Amino acid sequence: MIVVLGHTGFIGGYLCQYFKQAGRQVIGLSSRECDLTKPDRVKEWFPHVETPFDLIHCAVINRDQCQGYSSFQSNCQMLQNVLDGLPPGLCRSFIYLSSVDVYGSRPPCPITEETVPFPESYYGLAKLTCERLLRVFPGKGFPAAVLRLPGVYGVLDGGRSLVGKLVRTVAGRLPVTLCGTGRILRDYVSIDDLALVLEALLSKPQDTTINVATGQSLSLLDIVSIIAEKVQCEPEIIFRPQDGPGADLIFDTTRFREVFPMIRLRSLPEGIEAYVAALA
Repeated sequence: MIVVLGHTGFIGGYLCQYFKQAGRQVIGLSSRECDLTKPDRVKEWFPHVETPFDLIHCAVINRDQCQGYSSFQSNCQMLQNVLDGLPPGLCRSFIYLSSVDVYGSRPPCPITEETVPFPESYYGLAKLTCERLLRVFPGKGFPAAVLRLPGVYGVLDGGRSLVGKLVRTVAGRLPVTLCGTGRILRDYVSIDDLALVLEALLSKPQDTTINVATGQSLSLLDIVSIIAEKVQCEPEIIFRPQDGPGADLIFDTTRFREVFPMIRLRSLPEGIEAYVAALA
């Protein structure tokens, strides 16, 4: 049994579909079924799960919405309520989807799991706090994996990811707006590959913190060029001033390759090609 918290979001919804198609028994939970910010609701819901289960925590007030202290509190409260509400002895493993936002906007590169976190937003601070809450939870009794994710994209994101937005903008022959020179480096991961990582963790649970990244950062300008080549058009690019200082995000994926030696994350050009083909 797999319990996916936040199954109406892009990542949670995809994971539910993926594991069901693989023949796994899956229960998805969203705020409609149970408000995770309410401890009593959480404690009332979990007893309905009577068999041992693995839990994937995708529920979150996302980056765009988490702009203040109250949202920070809600993100932390959701995780703490889940931990407090878990039936004793039934949770076999816990996977928490965190974010590379814990490192802040100007981390020293390349980023490793030992890079000192320095969140600069309520969202990044909430993710880091939740990681710590998971680690200090007394009498945990199950392995807990923390996955720090960069942007995750896939055709089912509806254009909400940055990669998806760029693909749909260029394919729609609309102007693309980039900040600064567009040369800041970023790393993005396909939802299909993230599902493979989770499948591997479910088959061999462990206590770990891992950056899930391809290790091949590209500039936004390069990403637009790759998309333009795939959809065969010449995009109009509009440059606007950068909001604040920007810095590259480049990852050392040594630990990822040690933990998942059989998984090769697809490169961004490969992922964009698959995205474009799915939209055709």
